Amino acid sequence: MTERIALEVAHNHIKLKPLDVETDNMEGIRGYFTDLEFVPVESTLLASADLELVGGRYCSIQSVPAAQLRITVPYSNRLQTLYQSEYRKDIFGPLPVLEQGNAPVTVNVKGITVRIWVEKGLLFSLTDDAGLEPIIQPE
Repeated sequence: MTERIALEVAHNHIKLKPLDVETDNMEGIRGYFTDLEFVPVESTLLASADLELVGGRYCSIQSVPAAQLRITVPYSNRLQTLYQSEYRKDIFGPLPVLEQGNAPVTVNVKGITVRIWVEKGLLFSLTDDAGLEPIIQPE
């Protein structure tokens, strides 16, 4: 299942569609994504990374409604997408849970590195171009 999630996320990252909302803060994201069955949250995994939120759009992961957030690395042309969806174990299967000390699973597909994890009851998927230095430094 991680491979299927990664393929879908990588495909959406490569074939970017226009943003539904442009905002540089989570309050703007939460205010816009009111049709979701969850509240988008900030990931503690990305809290120390130097990233800037650009906006978001509605999407889905394995037919589960999701938010696709676009983030950039300041002073670079690197665009990344961060997906958040309700974690449905019956659909997504067992995945690493951050609060249990598990590290995200990393899958390389279509030239994109996709990190997948569960945090605060949500499924997170983060894209990055394969071969670039990871933004999440291993501890």
